[in-house]
Amino acid sequence: MKLRDLQILSSGYLLISLLPAPGGFSLCLFYNTTGHPCPGCGMTRAIHHIVTGDLIKAAVYHPVSFALLPVLLFFVATIFVRPAARLYNENKKLFAAGIGLGAIILLVYGIMRWAVAAGAFPELEPHFAQFHEPVLLRQLLHPFFH
Repeated sequence: MKLRDLQILSSGYLLISLLPAPGGFSLCLFYNTTGHPCPGCGMTRAIHHIVTGDLIKAAVYHPVSFALLPVLLFFVATIFVRPAARLYNENKKLFAAGIGLGAIILLVYGIMRWAVAAGAFPELEPHFAQFHEPVLLRQLLHPFFH
C-alpha cells in the first residue's frame, strides 16, 4: 500500500475516533447489514476511550486497539516527520508483514468474539463489549416489511 494512502486512512480514522462516540447507531457496514459485529467492531470507540483515558472501557470494546493506535500515530507522523516517512519507505516489506500479522490477530479476535457471542465460552462474555445498536438495514427496510 502506498504511504499516501496509509496517511489518509490513518488520519481519517483518528479524526473519527476523536469525535464523541455516536449514540444509537454503528458506523460499521458489516454490522449494519448482518446485525453481527465484524472483527474490527468497537475499535473506533476503543481508540476514543484510550485517548480520553478510559483504558478499561477501551479494552472491553477492543483490546487490539492498544496496538493499532501507535501504528495510526506513526502513519500520521510520516506526514510531518521526514525520518518517519523514510523509515517506512526503507522498510516497506517489514511494514507489510506487520500489517498482515495485525490482520490475522484481528481475525482471530473476531472469531473468538463470535464464539463467545454464540455461547461457547460464557465465562469470557463479560470481557467482550455487547453491541445493541439497531441495525441500519433493518431500520431502512422496516416500513416495507412490517
